[in-house]
Amino acid sequence: MVKGIALISGIIFIAITVAAIFTVWQIGIPLAKKVQMAASIEQKRTLFADIDRIIKEVAAEGVGSKRTIYFSLDSGVVGLNASTDTIFWTVETDAPVMSPRVALDVGNMRIGNMLATSVYTENYSNRSAWVLENAHLKVWIARIGNATSPQNISTSELILGLYQKDTATEYNIANITTITIDEQTESMFGTGWTEAERIGDDLPYGLVSAFINSSYAPYRIDFRLESGTDFLIIEGRI
Repeated sequence: MVKGIALISGIIFIAITVAAIFTVWQIGIPLAKKVQMAASIEQKRTLFADIDRIIKEVAAEGVGSKRTIYFSLDSGVVGLNASTDTIFWTVETDAPVMSPRVALDVGNMRIGNMLATSVYTENYSNRSAWVLENAHLKVWIARIGNATSPQNISTSELILGLYQKDTATEYNIANITTITIDEQTESMFGTGWTEAERIGDDLPYGLVSAFINSSYAPYRIDFRLESGTDFLIIEGRI
């Protein structure tokens, strides 16, 4: 099937997402199937690199300049996301051509497997928050201070809320969830800050870290939401 996309002057960032049906490497998948999918991915990488080059040319020529690109689509779906200015290609496959939750950025292009997590900021109950979101969960983590300006911090106020999309249930869990080191109460309080590892869409996972300097010990708490999962990973590091 031959399709054409008319490109009008503008800047569009390229994203290529490979969504695997299975996240476990499977035995017995024919090598030919893996080679075929790898070749298809490489073909799309070349196609999107060409699209990116043409978009830059159109943008440099000014308003009203345009090109039409024709291409064949042997598998997957090509789409446009106007809200993120992204052209994307997705395909579902059980061929183990790429590890799950891995992303590789090449210029304006992102190639990866299970890129379905977003990290951004918004207010939650009149408090500034980091948001970790995938297809199943939306989690609000308090935005507190920064590395050069730490503020008072309590582990019971880090997770502000959680929305379970599958059941359409929201939980306001501020002051309900507490985190301690060695079950020591003094480790719950101190000064510190929270920060996101990366903000954006089409991420393999979202990570927000809290850096806490308590009277018991300085430590770090990582809140990690991975694409395709319905649970939040909380990990402490001293």
